Amino acid sequence: MKFAVLTVLLLLLGASAVDAQLYPHGALRLGMTGGVNVGGEEATLKYAEYSVHPYGTVTLEHYLEDDIAVTGSLFAGTLSAEISGRAQFPNYGTHVITAYNSKYYGLSGGLNFILPTFWQLTPVVRPRLGFLVHQTRVDGENGFEARLSRAALTYGLGGGFEFPVSPTVAFTFGYDLVLTNSDDLDGLRSGKKNDALSVFTAGINVLIRPGGEPDRLRRPKEERFSTLQSTAIPSAQRRLRPNGVGTGEGGFDSTGTQGNARPAVTDAERNPSEYPDAAEAGGGTELRPLSATKEEAAPELRGLTLNPGRPAEGEEALPVRQGGSLQLLTHLFITPIQRLSDLEEDPELLILRAWQTGSERMQLKCYVEMLRNGVTFYQGNADLVLDGEQSEFHANDFLNLTQLIDYNDGYALLPRGNYLIRVSTVAWDHDLSSLSKAKFLNVDLRPIFGAKEEEAREVIVQKAVDVAAEGRDELVVNFFQATATAVDRMRLEKTDPERMRASLRLAPVSMTGSAREQYLSDEIESSLNEALKLQSMAGTVGHAQNLKVILSEVFFPIDSDLLNEESRLNLDNVARLLNQHPELFAEIRGYASDVGDESYNEMLASRRAQRVLEYLIRQKMHAYRLVLSAIGKQQLVAATGDDARLGRKVEIILRNRGM
Repeated sequence: MKFAVLTVLLLLLGASAVDAQLYPHGALRLGMTGGVNVGGEEATLKYAEYSVHPYGTVTLEHYLEDDIAVTGSLFAGTLSAEISGRAQFPNYGTHVITAYNSKYYGLSGGLNFILPTFWQLTPVVRPRLGFLVHQTRVDGENGFEARLSRAALTYGLGGGFEFPVSPTVAFTFGYDLVLTNSDDLDGLRSGKKNDALSVFTAGINVLIRPGGEPDRLRRPKEERFSTLQSTAIPSAQRRLRPNGVGTGEGGFDSTGTQGNARPAVTDAERNPSEYPDAAEAGGGTELRPLSATKEEAAPELRGLTLNPGRPAEGEEALPVRQGGSLQLLTHLFITPIQRLSDLEEDPELLILRAWQTGSERMQLKCYVEMLRNGVTFYQGNADLVLDGEQSEFHANDFLNLTQLIDYNDGYALLPRGNYLIRVSTVAWDHDLSSLSKAKFLNVDLRPIFGAKEEEAREVIVQKAVDVAAEGRDELVVNFFQATATAVDRMRLEKTDPERMRASLRLAPVSMTGSAREQYLSDEIESSLNEALKLQSMAGTVGHAQNLKVILSEVFFPIDSDLLNEESRLNLDNVARLLNQHPELFAEIRGYASDVGDESYNEMLASRRAQRVLEYLIRQKMHAYRLVLSAIGKQQLVAATGDDARLGRKVEIILRNRGM
């Protein structure tokens, strides 16, 4: 009774705050319920009073259509009674039966039919068919005891109500009448009628995979056609992650494949150093709403992004890979926002541009994930149409803005952090896929740059290849253009398994000897000049210690910490330039790809960082100016971008004081 009263109070408290649960096609839910079975067996009806017995189920629901699900359940329970009078049953002859105790467990399947919601309650009707196995002990006078184990067919009809407490969790309570074809579920056969279970339950249902947007909520989508060309990233060559662990990077041949896209690992898993909150919050793909920020207390943070918010007129697409096959390409444009509700007011703040190398009519499925500091706060999908060479879609075309805003307090100011939007676009009929990402930072640059905030912002936007908020006050800026240039080159290359196992080559293959040395020297010197310019701005207000600048990156072969010739040339230039600036200190941060055993990769990342540190010391750099980043839970293994080679690296990060 106390449990029932508490459940009702919780439901009433949440009634005014939660929208009705959605049951879209493709959704997958896990239900866990507990309750009681109230009598129903023949012996109880005739010789004993009704009593309650525990009953529990675990149910998996898959929605084939909106509001219609196929289900599978595991259930278990008990039956017992003390028999009054001198009860005798045909199957036990003249023995007088005094008690029975039965345990049963089984499997059932059926359908869930979701009825229209009223007052936040959603009625559910559920027919079931299955079987159970029971093990029963029967006791009688004079020490008589009998044991039996039998199977029985079950069938019945149930129903109940669900009440949502969040977009992914709902309370459920209901009643089921479970009939059987057995006359001895209680071990006592009288020959009059079959036994049955009368079950009352309460529990929760948890959404473990969101489905498509329900038809009744789907906004009409205009099929958009544009004559503009776009600067875009070609379709991602997907990396498949192995099922097993324990082998580290070396246990996986990192190759790419196009088509059959799946949701990628989160960027917190790929680069946890950029997302320090992810480890504390659990990371992974668990859906966590953004912490509400009261408007009157929130700082007016300004967004920062390196990619254009809106595609410019006359932009042309990057060259596509050679080969002549049909390709799907996408690119995501984001204008920094201060509130999630900004997307509702102006959907063109977020634009997905899609195009193809042919002229097929493509039915597209977009899987959208939004993250802050590596922690997912929105997941959804949408159906789009690419009719012709290219189309442009806005935020209201591929986001459920109502769910996004309501679940994340979307009218409040966004908290500080790194925001990433990832869209996996799949054309199932053509076996094509494309992954596009857009990132913006919600940061306040004034504590670091003071009056030179605007000047620093311009330098970062125009010159940096990446930027991230780190910790509570720090900013990490990457000016090392050579990696970005190498990534652009490899997008046009045909995937070669042997090449994927080698380290990423920064200089073009055509460059050798002195030309390659000069290229690497120029790239690092350019990165240092921008770093010094930015640190000078930060020094004007005395907070340069909160600025980190990535001077260079060194890449490694799979499952290796050995430096190749290009890496040594790279580090020679780093040492030469840093020896010319004794006021600068360097942080050495190691990474490994996200494939294989986590502890092994953590050790491998540490070995790589140690290898770089030792090499720089041999190049006459003082050890007190160098420090290894702590490799821990928040700064583990990383594989940024779409290529495993990008995660097998060491970063040399400049700071203007010791650490």
